[in-house]
Amino acid sequence: FDLQPGESKTVTIETNYRGFFSALVIIIIILVVIYVLTKREIDIRKKIVSIKKDSDGSSTIKISISVKNKGLTKLNNIKVMDRVPSLVEVPHEFGTAHPKITHGPHGIQLIWDITVLNPKEERIFSYMAKSKLQVIGKATIPSAVAKYTKGKRSLVVSSNPEHS
Repeated sequence: FDLQPGESKTVTIETNYRGFFSALVIIIIILVVIYVLTKREIDIRKKIVSIKKDSDGSSTIKISISVKNKGLTKLNNIKVMDRVPSLVEVPHEFGTAHPKITHGPHGIQLIWDITVLNPKEERIFSYMAKSKLQVIGKATIPSAVAKYTKGKRSLVVSSNPEHS
């Protein structure tokens, strides 16, 4: 448009941010839902506490498994499972809780049941296992697994395999 001397024209520019903020709110809601669905309330860690070499050429390994409730609510009916390879004898000298021991094709399975784990509570399970082979250098042991239910979903959390 052309303006003549002494004329004025008012130009109004309106920017609608509703679409931007709507998309931002939807993205935030999606991220919160993904976080809630993938968040694990349990932290499980497995580690080799000590390795003692015996005179007969075998090794005695002390293994510790810690299970911690990182959430803000108590968790019920947790199963902690650990697998011991076939080259290891049946574990002995358990800590405070004795597991249910089953024998399978891949070795020995140890299962501890935790009926209630309160918020921020931690349980530690330990046992001694005698390896038929002498451990030289680094030893790798299988991961421990914790299974629990949250609402109607069954969740599984694995520990990292331990190297010592």
